[in-house]
Amino acid sequence: MSTSNAGNSDIMCGTVDWQLVTARIARLGDQFLLQLPNEPEAVADLYGDRPNKRRERMQGFDSWKAAELVPALPTPDEVQDAVKDYMDLITSRKGVADPLTDLDADETSLHREKRARYTTEAPSVASVSELVRYLEPTSAEAWIGAVALQVALWANRLREASSPVLPAAIAHEEDFQRRAQMGVFATGEAPLVAPNPLLPTLVRCGTELGHKFDVFALFLACLVYPDRAKQRETMKEPEALSRTDAFCQHLARQVAETVFGLFNSALRHITTGAPIAEQSLMISITPNASATAKTAGFMKLPPVLQARRALHFLAELANTHILDSEWFVRRILHDLLVEAALFGAEQDQAPLSRSQFLVELALDGLMHCGREAERVAADCVDAILQAAERFAGTIRSPSTIIEECARMERLFSPVKDVELNSPALDEAHRASLQVSRRFHELLLVCRKLRARSWHCNLLPQYHLLFWETRIRDSGLRMQLPVPPLSRHSIDARYPVPSIRLHITKMDTTVEEHTSASETPTSPPVANEQNDSKAQSWWPAMSFTDRFLAVERLSDMLDAFLADRRICVQMLRRPRAGFSMKDHQMVLVETILSAMLQIPRSRNPLLFYATVLVELCRGGDPQTAIHLLQAVETLIREAQRLDPEVTERVAQWLAFHLSHFQWEWNWDAWLPLQGNVHSAALIASMLEYAVRLSYRERIAEKTPSALHNLLVPPAEPVWETESPLIGSPAASLLASIPEPVKVELAQRLVASAYDAVPYLNEHVPKELRPAVFLQALLRGGYGAPSFFANLVERWGGVLRELCRDPGAAAAGLQLVSVVLQVWESSHQHALLSLNCLSSAGILDPSTVVTGVYRQLLNRYPTSDDLSFAALNDLRFPFETVRFFLNQYRDRLRRIQTDIEMLLLAISRAPERDLDTMEAALTRARQMLQQHRQGLKRFLAATLDSLAQILRHYHGSSGGDRGDRDHHETDDHEDHGGTASATSASTGDTAPAALVRGWLLERSLGLVQELLRTQLDQTPRLLGTLKALLGNFTNASLKRMLHDLDQLARWSLATV
Repeated sequence: MSTSNAGNSDIMCGTVDWQLVTARIARLGDQFLLQLPNEPEAVADLYGDRPNKRRERMQGFDSWKAAELVPALPTPDEVQDAVKDYMDLITSRKGVADPLTDLDADETSLHREKRARYTTEAPSVASVSELVRYLEPTSAEAWIGAVALQVALWANRLREASSPVLPAAIAHEEDFQRRAQMGVFATGEAPLVAPNPLLPTLVRCGTELGHKFDVFALFLACLVYPDRAKQRETMKEPEALSRTDAFCQHLARQVAETVFGLFNSALRHITTGAPIAEQSLMISITPNASATAKTAGFMKLPPVLQARRALHFLAELANTHILDSEWFVRRILHDLLVEAALFGAEQDQAPLSRSQFLVELALDGLMHCGREAERVAADCVDAILQAAERFAGTIRSPSTIIEECARMERLFSPVKDVELNSPALDEAHRASLQVSRRFHELLLVCRKLRARSWHCNLLPQYHLLFWETRIRDSGLRMQLPVPPLSRHSIDARYPVPSIRLHITKMDTTVEEHTSASETPTSPPVANEQNDSKAQSWWPAMSFTDRFLAVERLSDMLDAFLADRRICVQMLRRPRAGFSMKDHQMVLVETILSAMLQIPRSRNPLLFYATVLVELCRGGDPQTAIHLLQAVETLIREAQRLDPEVTERVAQWLAFHLSHFQWEWNWDAWLPLQGNVHSAALIASMLEYAVRLSYRERIAEKTPSALHNLLVPPAEPVWETESPLIGSPAASLLASIPEPVKVELAQRLVASAYDAVPYLNEHVPKELRPAVFLQALLRGGYGAPSFFANLVERWGGVLRELCRDPGAAAAGLQLVSVVLQVWESSHQHALLSLNCLSSAGILDPSTVVTGVYRQLLNRYPTSDDLSFAALNDLRFPFETVRFFLNQYRDRLRRIQTDIEMLLLAISRAPERDLDTMEAALTRARQMLQQHRQGLKRFLAATLDSLAQILRHYHGSSGGDRGDRDHHETDDHEDHGGTASATSASTGDTAPAALVRGWLLERSLGLVQELLRTQLDQTPRLLGTLKALLGNFTNASLKRMLHDLDQLARWSLATV
């Protein structure tokens, strides 16, 4: 290219559409990975990004010309031609290419020595037959070659003389460096933009789009290691060629350093509690760095996912020799992670959760670069697998670790009565619900992959196609400085163990073979030597493929959280080599498992629910069939589910059916009404359904046999003989004449100035708050918004009435009034209580206390309990969950505001510091107030739960309650269910079954409170034990023993 042409190219560089460049990089390989139709427009159709719409949105003097400056992705036909040519090259030359050494003058002696050693000693990583399978159109692995060649073709097009993309990036970087040298950025306005636009694009694509990080690593490698023969054909001048080579190598170093910095930042945050490094924000706020139309930002991911995503990308960079593979395996996987885990366990008294997190992270990296790790550092591979066996809690682990792992898994398993360390389950359970820890599955997959020489189509290793021709003799093999991992800190918060729920109908007639190398802790899998014929979870899919498919789908769900439409479109497409049936079964199970994860799902429940609706609405009917089978399994096995999981299932299923006109196989639920757990789940789902629709519609759609589980019609009750909570028996609302109440309500609605004097004249002082609230409810019962308007208008008066010395226990009276008026509608009662709490009239702790005391008044003994009371028994637990979620959301928002203020203060000019510091002080005071309120709320909840346990399972249950109570203590309840205890004693009366369900629900709520408020676990445990007094129960004792260990594990609540 001549100098004049270079000048013209630089003029055109200013019109390069970097958003278009980013989009095309992010969509590399989608044509073949998602098995899209053989048209170039198929990818644009998938993303809903037609060229004409994009060009209409573009700005500039010549948008059409600017779009044409960016090379288009190679079409499938062009890729097929390239595949044929490359196949001829591979078969004729057996993969050996003559290295080009004329551009290696600047190479250091160390790199030259390493290159010589790799060239002479290292064997070929891929045989000719393996590469031919990747390129043969009729083979099952042909899509691997198609993806690799499309990436290589587009990288070559960017390096061609006619493409202005790389010259534009070079000019951008040179301009950045020139401005920095001139001191433009010396005034405190430190730029948060990358030196060139390609850096944030590659970093974000490689970390946010986790299902394709190997594609982006290959793209970067193709930029760094070009096809020299093609470059000679383009007649590019040596000076421009050298300039491009230097830029691409510098870009590769910047990408590697940035991703490694993100990894270290996330690792430091987890292990020490230090904040995420501010430099990492460069990747998120760069204007032209969106990976696709809408993807979830890397910095919004939990720290454990940040570390895992960054490590995966680093492993692929090591595969392509951008990073030195031996350095990566020895210094990062072994020294930084595994050795730190061993040191912490042996010398530092660090918790087991730290060692498990570090070793699981090392296994993640090993899985993605196992072939290269085996080639350069086989001893480190052995050490990593041995450390994993030690800390995984398998049969090869020390007994203390096995016990601690079992305790941790009991607390965080979505299935209560399944021991993850048990060697086998009975046939009924094996055919329905199974749970397994991700750590165990990952360890087993690494062992299986090693037995198969690390070959698996779902880990395609695209770089093998260019190993001999480009990578082997041209690798950069960079080594970066590795900061040491800090020792365990009191502020460290390690991730909660990831336990997956598997819902499937397994063919138990097929005999499964368990090899000696497999451990009983792992899910039942086939022989490692015969993985292709495994009959573990589905007859058509091996265990390794299933695990990798779940990982890929989970990455998609996390990446496209911000764009549900694209997420659904991509989830519908099975990856090449997968049958549609297998894909749909894995997809349904993956979404449900993520949604029901304990202690809480990674993404909002509404996101998973809407994705399932879209998948069932316009996709293959088989998806809905698989979902129906999974739901039937969950309801049938409701007794085995954690109480928090059952509540989520009920909420989600009601939402799901509301989008399909409540059409369902309702008759299949009729035989389940005798099971109290299934009946409670169905009743909960029906109540949520009524809230989303109306009772008459649900009654019309459901069989009459289920109507006994429906909530009654929502009608207010204005006259009741029940006393108010916290008041003498004589203090009844019925003692106030009805005309007085009606007149007061009319005056409040009309905003009459004499409403308060009228109240003082006709109502005694101790009943004024209750009567005034009932009048507000009467005036606004037509809709919750009406009541909210009245509270906003008269809330100050109600607060003053509650503060009157003569109105003792006014808060409990108000709760009692709401519950009496809306006795038939828990939804209206909860909305009213929330309105009063938001107005500062009621404290959430008072609400919880009043709701539980109202329950005890309504059902004084355990003999009064029945299946018809399930909805009433559920309401106090729903109230606790509702206000607890409010506290969590408020605390999270305040903490986010504090972090943003700290970041703003670090960048603010001096004139704004006082204002921002004052705002920071207010935010910290508000945070402290909410934390104090949460402590009061938790204490009130534990006090109420202790009363429930003593009341229904202690002396107040009568002689039979005492007998059941003592028998439960004498016989260890290994299943953890009170219903099983009742059945074993022959007591199958409805009252006994409901009493057992109430015990489980109470214990489940205690466990949920303590495992989500880990920073307060010791204090809360002490409070609970003091409140329980002499009450004992086998399940309770076991749970408290497990929770005693929770605080010292340093787990993160999110």
